[in-house]
Amino acid sequence: MYVAFAPSRLDGLASAAILMRHARLRQKDIRLHILQNGLEPVRQSVLFLLDIVPESEESVRELAKNNKIAYWCYHQKTKFDDVVKEVSAMSDVLDRPSQCSAELVQERFMPQDSVSVSLSKIARDAELFKNVDDRSQLLSDVIASGMDPKQLVSLFSQGVFWTKELERTRQDYIRKREEALQEMEKHKLDKNYVDQNVAFYVCRNLLQSADAGEHALEHSGADFVVLLYRNGSVIFRRSKHNRTSMAKLAEVLGGGGNAFAAGAQLNKPVTNENKHELISFVDNSVKNFFLS
Repeated sequence: MYVAFAPSRLDGLASAAILMRHARLRQKDIRLHILQNGLEPVRQSVLFLLDIVPESEESVRELAKNNKIAYWCYHQKTKFDDVVKEVSAMSDVLDRPSQCSAELVQERFMPQDSVSVSLSKIARDAELFKNVDDRSQLLSDVIASGMDPKQLVSLFSQGVFWTKELERTRQDYIRKREEALQEMEKHKLDKNYVDQNVAFYVCRNLLQSADAGEHALEHSGADFVVLLYRNGSVIFRRSKHNRTSMAKLAEVLGGGGNAFAAGAQLNKPVTNENKHELISFVDNSVKNFFLS
């Protein structure tokens, strides 16, 4: 059985759609799993891991022990890269801040396919905050709305990037997004580390990190912002004038990313009861990063 795993962000869904186009040409059936809370346990399967950063050497080897890893890709450097390359039949494990996973999948499996090329460019625009192709923001809004990601992959794989239904879904999401952005300001906390002014925010899960990050930077004037999502995700975004690497900052919490934006995952969701405890935990971790 062929199984593909991908996260629900645009880069992951675009990667999955490109692979599905390739599979359709080869008359192969691939079962798609969208990541929620880590990889679901699978056995005796042929795996395609798209835009998925490994969590540990143990988890990589356990996955390879019970399955055949046909392909693994992601676009940031980790300390498990050599292990991933060792256990994968094919891999695109690259430290390329200027390239997204969808581009890696497109170059590997569909180098001459115009739909895949267009899709990879849209994903790159969203992943690297280029704001060149309007479709990247439109589709990111739809994904954030909670629309079935498998339905979106199906549309993308057919070369369909926009419909009236997607527009209605987006408009409904925009209304909810504005409410969530206003709510962010109620949970704002300002901090200072050496020469860095930092603003902490607690965010609803429906907010895209790009939207929440831009809103926070614009309204706070901070050097960088820390977004704590209700599901336990932590996002770091820096201002244009700041030179602190957000990727190195996220590594303190076991995460990663690029110089401009990075993220990590806490081991519990953020609630009204524990938000001060979790903010304090992240605050101390960031403080130690600057003082070390």
